[in-house]
Amino acid sequence: MLSAFFMTYTINKIAREFDGLSLGSILQLYLGRFLRYLCLYYSVLLTVWVLIWELNDAPLWSKFSIYLEECPQYWWANMGFINNFVHLSNIQNDGASKQAFQGCMIWSSFVATDLQLFLILPMVVSIYRCSQIA
Repeated sequence: MLSAFFMTYTINKIAREFDGLSLGSILQLYLGRFLRYLCLYYSVLLTVWVLIWELNDAPLWSKFSIYLEECPQYWWANMGFINNFVHLSNIQNDGASKQAFQGCMIWSSFVATDLQLFLILPMVVSIYRCSQIA
């Protein structure tokens, strides 16, 4: 929420300065955000996927390892920032059906969601700025 607020402010500031949004300015926003996410997210993913398995003698390893078992199979979803769309399965629990996420680093689905929502934000702001209501 806070990220969307500040990004909307930035997009409006750019649009005011340059009398509208240009394709170059939008691409520059996309590239900057993607590169910031890419470096940190990929380093965490590779650390979890490769190095964390060396900690298998830790006392709480059995509780933690269930979240990493599928990393060798589903790493590509995390690399493409689509891990929030992939690998939902239906689990039957006492007659009630619910969806559970399966994949690598399930706690990182918010990063993919944030990046995907950021991709549509300049379009939404542009439509809002061009509307008669604004």
